Amino acid sequence: ITVTLRSSLFPENPLPQKCLGFRMSAVSAILFLLSFLLFLLPIGDSDAAGISLATALNLFVILQPGLAACGFLSLLASMGRRGGCFPIFILVMSLWFFSLIPTILAFVGAIAVLRTERWATGDRE
Repeated sequence: ITVTLRSSLFPENPLPQKCLGFRMSAVSAILFLLSFLLFLLPIGDSDAAGISLATALNLFVILQPGLAACGFLSLLASMGRRGGCFPIFILVMSLWFFSLIPTILAFVGAIAVLRTERWATGDRE
């Protein structure tokens, strides 16, 4: 919506092509994974623990939709490649655990974002 609105209001200054794609950063993927792990840890009943758990849950909930979209797109892309058994396995597991579909897709998206960022920075093995 924002890209369309900006393009209609300022047609003389178009956005670069790389701005038009959907992309999550590696920082968001790391924050998602860390917040999920922090939320799972059994911490005491102090106020600081409650605040940290609430913060971790908020970060998890905020980052989950974007990373789930990345995970869904990466699963679709990997189904087209040869040896696409893993995406089919993920989709079958998602159907088995229907309520966990957004979380599973977000984890796949976080891993895909981290792999893409690592590949883009030149840390190839």
